[in-house]
Amino acid sequence: MIKNILLYIVAIAILFFLSYFSHMAFLDKAQNNTIFDLKSIYLFHSVGSLIIVIAAEILFTTSQSLKEQLGFIYLGTTAFKVLLFFIFFSNILFLSHSVSKSEKLSLMIPLAIFMSFEVIMVVKILNRSVKS
Repeated sequence: MIKNILLYIVAIAILFFLSYFSHMAFLDKAQNNTIFDLKSIYLFHSVGSLIIVIAAEILFTTSQSLKEQLGFIYLGTTAFKVLLFFIFFSNILFLSHSVSKSEKLSLMIPLAIFMSFEVIMVVKILNRSVKS
């Protein structure tokens, strides 16, 4: 379990750095600036994804009764993460002026990247229960 958690931490750190700096380089090259701090959005999603995946790993290895419910628990934690995102970043999401398409994409790209990571990792964890 510890080895898997360390692998998740390394993977999410690599994913954060690659995706954030690629995104920033693309925005700089296209000369698009966002009105919000993109790093805080990437940090929120990376930490949230890491917590979700580590929680899934811990529940999988420690609780026999929750193994069958892990998929539903993942859905609940993802909904909670989205709710927290709306709470923490409501000042960005509900601006009085219009948000450009590039800014909307800049909000959605980190969500898609880290949610994909979560899904892949949780599916791998669930597949271990099928094999064992």
